[in-house]
Amino acid sequence: MACVIAGVAAIALAVSGPAMSSQPTALQVATVDSPERVHGSDGREHIVYDLVITNSFTAEATLTSLVVRGGGKKLLDLRGDELAAAIRPFGGGGPTTRVGVSSSVVAFVDVVLPRSARREAPERIHSRLSYTLPAGAPARRSSEAIPSTLACTSIGRRRS
Repeated sequence: MACVIAGVAAIALAVSGPAMSSQPTALQVATVDSPERVHGSDGREHIVYDLVITNSFTAEATLTSLVVRGGGKKLLDLRGDELAAAIRPFGGGGPTTRVGVSSSVVAFVDVVLPRSARREAPERIHSRLSYTLPAGAPARRSSEAIPSTLACTSIGRRRS
């Protein structure tokens, strides 16, 4: 049975500077560039950004969920095949939820805002990444949530 560890990757999109953690985590998470607001061809507002997820642990990590919240609401909840479809290994390859030892993957995040939001985006969003490690992997405590380190960035201007 795999031990479950939650990596919290808090993206404070309105603030600049790194979000640091005092607890260790198997995964390090960083944004590639500033998230962008985009008005999609579907007539809805999107927030798009990429997360680089690096496994600095001695065992493979399996991503189990990516949840994005903003404005007090859950905006995105990816699990299973939907999560895998958003993630690709560096250097190419198909959808995956596995992050090998000393390897990185990229999560292509597309938050589609609800129609009720019209063209308004939240000032801040937070992404929570959860993952598992194999049974027997040397982890602090198998059920404790452990924050990941993530650079904080501000939302870029809206593109059409």
